[in-house]
Amino acid sequence: MKNLITIPRITGILLLAIAWFAARTQTKLHVALLAISGAVLLLTPTGPALKRWQEFRDSFRLTKSFAIIMLLDILFLAVLAVLTLILSNVLRGTMELLKQVDLSDRGVLLAKVDMYNDIIGSFFSASITAIIIFWIAVVIAYSLSRGMIWLTLLDKPLQKKFFVRSGLFNLAWCTVWITLMLFILASQSPMIGAVAFIVLMLVYTHLTTILHHSYAKHNTMSRAVGEAFGIGLGRLGSFLNPLAYIFIIYVILSQVLRVVTGNAALVVTFAVYLAFMAWYRTYMRDVLRQVQ
Repeated sequence: MKNLITIPRITGILLLAIAWFAARTQTKLHVALLAISGAVLLLTPTGPALKRWQEFRDSFRLTKSFAIIMLLDILFLAVLAVLTLILSNVLRGTMELLKQVDLSDRGVLLAKVDMYNDIIGSFFSASITAIIIFWIAVVIAYSLSRGMIWLTLLDKPLQKKFFVRSGLFNLAWCTVWITLMLFILASQSPMIGAVAFIVLMLVYTHLTTILHHSYAKHNTMSRAVGEAFGIGLGRLGSFLNPLAYIFIIYVILSQVLRVVTGNAALVVTFAVYLAFMAWYRTYMRDVLRQVQ
């Protein structure tokens, strides 16, 4: 009986109770995450549950790499903001081309149809080119940021070849996922599309974390892809407890941010996001050491 009364199991019972009472006041996503996390912690056998609890507890020890990860994330978000601003200005400039098209006068429209076709064609070609260049630049910045983060976490040296191969693969990997997400959003009803999008984002984050960890550790892309799917999905049961703790921290932080209002809200949200992502990667590094 004593072995059945453990901190993870008590936490699981409390989470199920909280999810039940919060069903009317909290979002469905938060209630679902709490209920799933509670069920996982309650049903996990004592031995593995206590081991995962120890990993989770130890994950809050601040290290030098924690600060480095936050700095790299800040730099990436700053680059993303600049690239977004540039894209916005370019697209605003291409919109000026359409002002030359006069749709109010049918006679003028027919007389200048060829010229208007050229203008519209120039608008679309310029816009598509700008978006493609923007996407490539974002993926390059993303690859540099994630590469340096995982090399730092695993205490690996920086290598030019590593970043070149990582950038090329991330371009294909991210493009496939973003295309799939956009397709789901466009082809489904708003409610189904939103749920599917959240699920895809969770799967993407989970698989990409394992992919980046494996590639930084072994510097072999084929092995990284194999481990992303083979371990990430094939051994999903090994991640249930860590994912439950991650969901719990996410819900707690979301509730904290709800009470922050005014001018400080954006700054606090930004800081909490950076801290959460730094903790998440550090925690997953330790989890993957045990799983692999």
